[in-house]
Amino acid sequence: MRLDKAKTAFGESHPEVEVSVHYFPFMIDPGTQPDGEEYMAYNRRRWGGDGWTRSMRQMGRREGAPYANWKTWPNTTHCGRLLLLADKHGLGDKVVGTLYRYCYEQGENVSLRETVARAAVEAGVPGGEEYVMSDAGLLE
Repeated sequence: MRLDKAKTAFGESHPEVEVSVHYFPFMIDPGTQPDGEEYMAYNRRRWGGDGWTRSMRQMGRREGAPYANWKTWPNTTHCGRLLLLADKHGLGDKVVGTLYRYCYEQGENVSLRETVARAAVEAGVPGGEEYVMSDAGLLE
């Protein structure tokens, strides 16, 4: 949301400049279980609690992204794979927004191929569902 606002403001003040954003996959914690982990159990194991999320949640509430239903600490392998494909079609922003909503607002587990494949369909990524359900992009 903040990125969208910044792009809009910059575009309004600099209409001669084209802004493009590219997403690159990364994992915050490669040790996360393949199917993700229960949110609080993960935070207790890794940091002793989830106090570190307070400021992020406060900022999110101000921006309209309150992290209202964060149930799973995700393993982002399949999310990252989808982002690689989506970026080729100019759909990175749409995929990021969809995955954010699924994980943090709807309480869905975006570690799972099936969930990420559904996000690919919703975001309109050509061939996304098949891509996520395959092993394509795992090395990348």
